[in-house]
Amino acid sequence: MKTLKIKIAAVLLLLLPFVSFSQSNSIDKLYEKYAGKDGFTSINLSAEMFKLASGFAAGNNTDESAKEMGEVINQISGMKILVLNDSLKKLIPEFNNDIQKLVNTKDFAELMSIEDKGSKVKFLTKKAGANSYSEIIMIAKGDNETVVMSFTGNIKPETLGKLSRTMNIKGMENLDKLNHK
Repeated sequence: MKTLKIKIAAVLLLLLPFVSFSQSNSIDKLYEKYAGKDGFTSINLSAEMFKLASGFAAGNNTDESAKEMGEVINQISGMKILVLNDSLKKLIPEFNNDIQKLVNTKDFAELMSIEDKGSKVKFLTKKAGANSYSEIIMIAKGDNETVVMSFTGNIKPETLGKLSRTMNIKGMENLDKLNHK
């Protein structure tokens, strides 16, 4: 009986990394591979940072834009950004291939894509429930850089336009176009 418990415990320990890996955010593997490497800028904002920002927004509740920002921040639990400076041409094919693998998973649905004057922006979403997303990924490829940005949390569809206005990050303004359709 004791050996059976030991065997079960050993199997569970062996399976634990796979279970925890499958529950990680989609961008995590990409982020871990490229963060801190030459040619990449990597940014990771944790849930704690969003809690701090939420407290700041709540303190300015008389300003309408601060209220809007607070609503958005409360729905986001994390954000990761990877930026590849395209001057490092040798990294582009591998990075684009890794991005393509991320995009081609069955977990994501394309929300929209935009091509304009040499730039391509694509938004992908992972459903959390009937009326929310657990992850939103923006992939923007331009003349000088490629950006992959992931927001995680419990994000409502109506928040997407607010997200674009409050973040003021290149490419995010395209989310606001959803509200005007």
